[in-house]
Amino acid sequence: MYPKIMHSDVVVIKENIGVISLDSKVCACPTHEGVTLKKLQFDKEKKRVILKPLNPDFDVIIIEDFELETFRILGEMVFLFRVI
Repeated sequence: MYPKIMHSDVVVIKENIGVISLDSKVCACPTHEGVTLKKLQFDKEKKRVILKPLNPDFDVIIIEDFELETFRILGEMVFLFRVI
């Protein structure tokens, strides 16, 4: 899946207050374990947010409707830098 984000990559996150425009974008979101960088998907039928990892070694995170009051999106990934 594109973009492939590797361990030593540096990403730039743009703060975005238009949350609906972030559907299907790679976003930085705080979790209880730290900040995660995942593809954001809104599930309007079930009123939840799904955070899909770009790396299959990581788990999908589902934010249920009762958790949405405290859920935050820091912003979307706009640049990825990699030293070759």
